[in-house]
Amino acid sequence: MGDRAVLVELGDDISPQINQKVRELYIGTKGHRIKGIKDLVPSYRSLMVVYDPLVISLDSLESQMNEIWNALDDARLPDPRTVEIPVVYGDKYGPDLEWIADYHKMTPQDVIRLHTQPTYQVYMIGFMPGYPYMGEVPDELVTPRRKTPANPCSQGDRLASPKSRREFIRSPARAAGKSSAEPRCVYLIPRENRLLF
Repeated sequence: MGDRAVLVELGDDISPQINQKVRELYIGTKGHRIKGIKDLVPSYRSLMVVYDPLVISLDSLESQMNEIWNALDDARLPDPRTVEIPVVYGDKYGPDLEWIADYHKMTPQDVIRLHTQPTYQVYMIGFMPGYPYMGEVPDELVTPRRKTPANPCSQGDRLASPKSRREFIRSPARAAGKSSAEPRCVYLIPRENRLLF
């Protein structure tokens, strides 16, 4: 991470338990307001701490982070809230729905039913504004990415989706940070949220 950031890795797997530790460390560190820390970037299983080495030394930062880690029981996570995102499946809104159904040897209605059953945990917010990285997808719907990326989706039409992913769903919701003269639903999706489709 160079001389201005350290990466605190809390596990090797993507799991709710490891992600909770990441969020606890994020909340705990944020609450301590350590002078010299410029940013905290939580991910699935790690926390990147961006700091100013002219203000705080690496040794001092490590020492204070260890103190916070050892007192994590005192970190109080915000209560999660569930956000329901309106969506449309298939046809021009999700051209890969039929492909996904064929791949899994099920009907498009089965894909929709399986996709709407879970409450998805937001593990982290990605580099695009408002783009939530979520889990866990039902095993029956685990699908390979495209070998050749598709054309990019229209800006803001979906809750952002990388071009290599299969497109089977679209939402009128506009991700946080997108601007448009056309009125849309706007969803701010903090890390502690759960999502329903």
